[in-house]
Amino acid sequence: RITLASALPQVSGSLTIDGYTQPGAQANTLAPDQGGSNAQIRIELRGCSGCGDGIVVSALSTIRGLAIGGFTGGAGVNFNGNLSNGSALEGSFIGTDASGSLAVPNATGINANGNPFAGAQPQNLRIGGTAPAQRTLISGNTGKGIDTNATGLQVLGNLIGTNAAGTAALGNGDIGIFVAGCGNGSGFNAQIGGTSAAARNLISGNSSYGIQIGQPNGGCGRTGGALIRGNFIGSDIGGTQAIGNGFASTRANVFLRTGGTAGSPNVIGGSAAGEGNLILGAASMGVELPGAARSAV
Repeated sequence: RITLASALPQVSGSLTIDGYTQPGAQANTLAPDQGGSNAQIRIELRGCSGCGDGIVVSALSTIRGLAIGGFTGGAGVNFNGNLSNGSALEGSFIGTDASGSLAVPNATGINANGNPFAGAQPQNLRIGGTAPAQRTLISGNTGKGIDTNATGLQVLGNLIGTNAAGTAALGNGDIGIFVAGCGNGSGFNAQIGGTSAAARNLISGNSSYGIQIGQPNGGCGRTGGALIRGNFIGSDIGGTQAIGNGFASTRANVFLRTGGTAGSPNVIGGSAAGEGNLILGAASMGVELPGAARSAV
């Protein structure tokens, strides 16, 4: 366990931080249809009251094999605008201890935002991945699990709002995944899940929406091109028991706050094999589509 006394410097050069090089550490070996995560993490990064964010990524980088928690004044990982383009977070526990069963909250799990009017939002980030070793746990944070206006974001194969086993709620205190759009295509073309079981996210147990696409009242622009496919939303890892999102209020599992554009609709599910989502256990409804969203879903 590394407990900080002050904030870390930003990652300003291309870097790989690999906690699995620690003796005794082992990446997850379970596919989504075999269970949650059996990763053995041996490095915990703990925040301090004045630390702000945990790891701030300001260059093309990859982070894996860490349990990051206790950054109550910021995010466990902050992808710093377009300086972080192409970066990845994988095989880590964000907001819990190394067991993945005890919350060690950050204010936000993962922050990935930038000024959209300057074209400075992050692009082509990956959180998790389709390989078992890339699965990331994002749970137990006091705010959102993922808060982003990134373009071309991929969220694949993760556990968001449950324990590492995927059997019980260890929810984030707000939205599981929040994708906001505001100018210059920010927030567009998010891929959440996919058509293979390997890409499936488990998004359950969060206090507000499991997924929200678009800002309240439309914000300052639409968010389009989101593909939400093949996920288990509001269930356990086996898809048989409800672990609904929205326990703190009457919130839906999936909330499309704004519709996409004519050429970039937001899509939930689909008719092809593997595109459907399993949606269970919402406090109110499975999918909520306000009037602004219905015409472009």
